[in-house]
Amino acid sequence: MLTKIRDLLFVLTLPRTDAVTLYDGLAARYDRFHRRWLIHVGGEPLAALQGSLAAELRAGMHVLDAGCGTGALARWIADMEPGVHLTMADFAPAMLERAKTVPGRHVRANLLALPFADGEFDVVICTWALETTEDPERAVEELHRVLSPGGLLCLCLCTAPESPSSKLRSLPLRLSITHFFSGRFLRLDFPEQLASRSLRRLVSRRGLASFVCWRKPPELRSLIS
Repeated sequence: MLTKIRDLLFVLTLPRTDAVTLYDGLAARYDRFHRRWLIHVGGEPLAALQGSLAAELRAGMHVLDAGCGTGALARWIADMEPGVHLTMADFAPAMLERAKTVPGRHVRANLLALPFADGEFDVVICTWALETTEDPERAVEELHRVLSPGGLLCLCLCTAPESPSSKLRSLPLRLSITHFFSGRFLRLDFPEQLASRSLRRLVSRRGLASFVCWRKPPELRSLIS
């Protein structure tokens, strides 16, 4: 309990000039905050994502963890399949510095303008990062651009509840995520621009988090609805 109180007081004092400054300040304690999120809300989508990756990853694949944070998921990927070529990208320098304990390429990058070639990666992952960007739709377009034809896109994201009762029950949590972590809760049908025939979605029981998995058709050259 004392640790939770200290963490709350710490978050209250963080500067909120922009998301990069905020997450640089959070870096040392981020994993502890994130574990609480996974326990109460995000565990089911993350488990679904890991299951999909376990079936997909092969030695020699080029994998991008976009918005890698401290590298927790990237570390799991490296342990699961050491033979992948892993790239970790994040816009907050302090978060990326913590991810450097994971073998692979480490790149400071904005999700809205990824410094990678078209179709560079066989698998693209983005967990709990789209919500912090100014333009989540544009970020998805960038993730799509760097994904190779036939490649797999996996997302975990905060999802806005739909029923009035769910909205009311989740209001304190949603306000805290919005105010303290510069996040937002995206529409249940987000992202709309990915072709629905190739999309799988899992929504957590509380309705506040989702896993989205999408296979890019081999012939696809641009985003279509």
